[in-house]
Amino acid sequence: MKKFIKVLKTVIPFLIGAVFGAAVFYVGDIASGIEGGFLSVVITLAALYAGIIFHSIIHEAGHLIAGKLSGYDFLSFRVFNITLVKKDGKIQRKKYTVAGTGGQCLMVPPDYECETYPFVFYNLGGSLMNFIFSAVFFTLMMVTSGYAAMVFAVFAVIGAGIGVLNILPMKIGGVANDGYNIVLCVKNEKSRRALWTQLHIAALLSQGTRFREMPEDWFAETDAESLNDPLVGAVANMRFGYLTDIGEYTRACDYARFLICNCDKILEVHKNELRCELLFFEIIGQCRKEEIERLYDSKLQKYVKATLSYMSRQRLMCAYYALYQKDDAKAQKALSDFEKAALHTPFPGEAAGEREMLGIILNKKERSSCQDQQQKQN
Repeated sequence: MKKFIKVLKTVIPFLIGAVFGAAVFYVGDIASGIEGGFLSVVITLAALYAGIIFHSIIHEAGHLIAGKLSGYDFLSFRVFNITLVKKDGKIQRKKYTVAGTGGQCLMVPPDYECETYPFVFYNLGGSLMNFIFSAVFFTLMMVTSGYAAMVFAVFAVIGAGIGVLNILPMKIGGVANDGYNIVLCVKNEKSRRALWTQLHIAALLSQGTRFREMPEDWFAETDAESLNDPLVGAVANMRFGYLTDIGEYTRACDYARFLICNCDKILEVHKNELRCELLFFEIIGQCRKEEIERLYDSKLQKYVKATLSYMSRQRLMCAYYALYQKDDAKAQKALSDFEKAALHTPFPGEAAGEREMLGIILNKKERSSCQDQQQKQN
């Protein structure tokens, strides 16, 4: 039964998407009064594409407005990989991608008060904005006809679909949606605190602060059961970053193995990030062939490919090619891609830590090259 429920939870987002996808074509044809044909299909598909982009922007704008009304300060606004981030009182444009998400609006919350922390409206804001504009487009559909009505109908259905997919508590692509976060925060004070902590950590990283310069109690250990909470689990992943940034590599790796083995409900994306880090430390450490092949299985390879835009991923691939495969050309390509990602990241604090880890790779490669030359001379 548990296995069936797990499969059902995975399938639900796709079923909802399929229903709304079918509704796009059906409602579009009915609203326009035009008999379906090639032009109708082309216009519907174009409206579908434009509607997804529009409602993605509107969704994040909803979080922004709701956050401001709840006492939050603006931090960053991302749609797909285009990110606007506030730094030193100015808005800067950056490029940043988070696998499994189409956008994200990050706000700096007010001082934490357990009973009054305003998390509900902030999380609801995105879907509420989608529903509002969906109602507007539905009204426009009713007072127009032809292809205009068709486009408005598509925009109305897409808005409703995106709103539902974000407000109905579920995990999409291994990432908890807004509704899921609300449920967690309502049930558990630790979840509320974790959400607050994540947002403040992001704010400091955007200002150039490193993990090791942040309050240690933000990264305190918690019990295994609490770590199954996606919000608490996200902070747990940041604890790994904190431990590595203070040079506690062995403790960090032991902690990563503990999370992977003992926290069944931790988001898969968090587990994959930890697996990538374990692979990295194996490569720069003992570099055992059998262990590297065990860690870097087909599943992790797929995840690495999907997240190559991350600085940490290019750092991993630089280590993999430079120290394990001894492929200087590919290592140099990974290093070049790392620099591009570092140039556009909205989180310079994270970039500073990544560069330090990258230095370990380059130093280890240099020592290895010197040893090889000495062996040849002897």
